[in-house]
Parts: sequence; C-alpha cells; structure tokens
Amino acid sequence: GVGVVELDDLAGAQLADGGGEQAGDRGTERRRDLAPITTVPDEQAKAPKAGGTDKFRAFLRDELKPAIARRYRVTREAGIIGESVAGLFVVETFVLEPSLFDHYIAVDPSVWWNEQHLVRTELHRLAWLTGTTSLYLANSDEGDAEGLAILTHALTSYAPPVAWTFESMPDEHHGTIYPHAALRGIRKIFAND
Repeated sequence: GVGVVELDDLAGAQLADGGGEQAGDRGTERRRDLAPITTVPDEQAKAPKAGGTDKFRAFLRDELKPAIARRYRVTREAGIIGESVAGLFVVETFVLEPSLFDHYIAVDPSVWWNEQHLVRTELHRLAWLTGTTSLYLANSDEGDAEGLAILTHALTSYAPPVAWTFESMPDEHHGTIYPHAALRGIRKIFAND
C-alpha cells in the first residue's frame, strides 16, 4: 500500500531500533523539527530551538522512509499529512523538496510563521517543479487566509504539474478542522486509486 506519514506522531520521536538523529522524547521538540528559523522575537521566545526542518526532512528521507520500506510491503508512492506547524512543514517540504513525497496534505498550515516568509519568498521554486504530485490544502476560520491566498495564487500562476485542491472550512476552528480535512484530503487525493 501507500505509505502516509502523519507528522504530529513523529516530531521529536526516533525509530524503535534507535535510529534517528532527531532522537528525543515523543512530541517534545515539535517546533524544532517542524518550524523553520524565525526572525520574529515572539516566535523566537516561544520556539527557541526552531529551525530543524532540514534535519527532520533528512530523517524522513534517509531513515524513516527506508525503514518503512524494509519492514512493510509498500509501493514507492508516499504521502505526508500535517496540521498547524506540521502543516507548515508539509508546505515547506512541498516547496523545497517536492520529490520527497507524492502526496501532500496541509491542514490549517501555519504559513503566518516568520511573517509569512515561506509563501512570500520561496514560491518562485514552483516554476521549476517537475514530476507529478498532489497537494490538498484546507483552512479553518482561524487559519492564515492571506498566506494561503498567496500560495494558491502562485500555484495558479506558475502552473506546476500538481493536482491541487484548496478548501476553506469556515465552520471549522483550528482545534476541530484536522479530522474532517485530513479525511477529505485523503479521499480527494486517492479518489482515482
């Protein structure tokens, strides 16, 4: 089957066999692993260790995906799901290393992080995106509608070979959107399988 990684279960964790440079207590370093560096003083105070996204991406690429392939019968097709700061990591990975996964689901992603740096400075990379991927984005009534508008505009403008969907869910809140949006994203992405 398809391997789908849900990030909130992995941040700060290590593989059961002791692998993983990111080793630590499960979930205790969520912002270290999932949030890029920030120059915003309030964010620096709340997440002084932020900025480990490159290492976490390397952990997923070099350790976790190969370990899953060794232990389970899976295809090469893989997906990733994240909400909030994990959703920011999903969007960042889609933009910076799109070939790492085939399918991306970002629910209420924290694209407001670091004054929307990712969506304001890195989306030009979409113009050179190759390969076929899918992206599902969902936003609650509390999400960064402006940041996601920048992202969806770039997806429309650069027209990369991506099957993407954006759903605004104004009846959902940040604390309630995940189960509804994640399920809708999975159904949307895998509808043709």
